[in-house]
Amino acid sequence: MRAFLTSTLLFLLVVPVFAQPNEAESIDAKLREAIPDDGTDAASKKILETHLRSLGGLGRIMTIRNTVSKGILKEAKEDYDMVYYRAAPDKIRVETSQTFMGRPQTLIEGYNGEIAWEYDKRSENAFPKEVSAKQAADLIQEADFYGPLVNWEEKGYVFKYEGEVKSRGRKHYLLKMFYPNGRTVYFYFDAKTLLVTRVGREKNVRNTLVDTDVYYTKYDRVDGIWMPVKYEFALEDQIFGSLTLDSIEANQPMDLEIFNVPKIKERWLRKN
Repeated sequence: MRAFLTSTLLFLLVVPVFAQPNEAESIDAKLREAIPDDGTDAASKKILETHLRSLGGLGRIMTIRNTVSKGILKEAKEDYDMVYYRAAPDKIRVETSQTFMGRPQTLIEGYNGEIAWEYDKRSENAFPKEVSAKQAADLIQEADFYGPLVNWEEKGYVFKYEGEVKSRGRKHYLLKMFYPNGRTVYFYFDAKTLLVTRVGREKNVRNTLVDTDVYYTKYDRVDGIWMPVKYEFALEDQIFGSLTLDSIEANQPMDLEIFNVPKIKERWLRKN
């Protein structure tokens, strides 16, 4: 699952940014922080190690090479059928579907490890198109199959222990993660289970920095690994959507061609 060990759906929190280039750059700069010179502290390392054991162990985690997840995304009064195809180390395909006036409406997004693309089948004459790395930044980030908490040192991430905090009435250990570019994200680890129950970050929404959160409200065991199957999405502490995965299948036969830009034959109509 879309970084199945951490957050399958962080990129669903993306809201269009309406800003002039200079404004966008200024706001983007505010999202970057100085990375600690002394690297990851001992407390963070211990929490991360214990977290991986709680999931089922690093050895077991690495036996999972692909997943297919299906579920329902709810936002306001709308429901969407979701299908996520993922493969290690960095491939993802997301299909979002809804029936409108008796007709299926589907948007497909994908990343094959090199090229990000989208295919909006809601339009009759639509064709798949490549999208820039900047446009697809969140999708590409989520393509990391094992997520940022696995092999984090190799990926250049740094963690800082922020102490004990309360989240939804329960005690948590809070870690702040720094990406190599200075962007940050917060992980909340339940003090009893050491599973992640919340991931928070700041985002630029219409030229304003706002707090966004993904809550992991339920885990199920899949092939010996605990994976999140229910999520809630919040903007400034207000829940605006949820996702429930009805099924997750791991290590099924999978044609990696599904992650490439679809090849569609163009049809021409001749007028007599």
